[in-house]
Amino acid sequence: MEEGFWFSAVLGLGIGGIYALLVFLSLRLTLRQTKRSFVTVIIGGMAMRLFFAVAAIAIIIALAPVEQVVFLAAFLGVFLIGLTTEVVILLRQQGSPEKRKSSEH
Repeated sequence: MEEGFWFSAVLGLGIGGIYALLVFLSLRLTLRQTKRSFVTVIIGGMAMRLFFAVAAIAIIIALAPVEQVVFLAAFLGVFLIGLTTEVVILLRQQGSPEKRKSSEH
């Protein structure tokens, strides 16, 4: 019982951690883009990350002996932290004076 709990928790944290890492990598790419391609890169990156995350979750639930509630709770915890961080970084970047000056030119 306890072994399955920890396996499920670590697996959920791992998938969530990979998702959060991809968030940071896509943000680095996005912040270098022009304003015109910014939204495309943000939406496209988010759609791809969500697609692969849902696919990985479905495969793991179907094939691995995980406790689903523990696995999903661990994933969602890290996922929400990554999502919140992404939104905060994007909002700060949008409101920074350097970004406003570069968009005026």
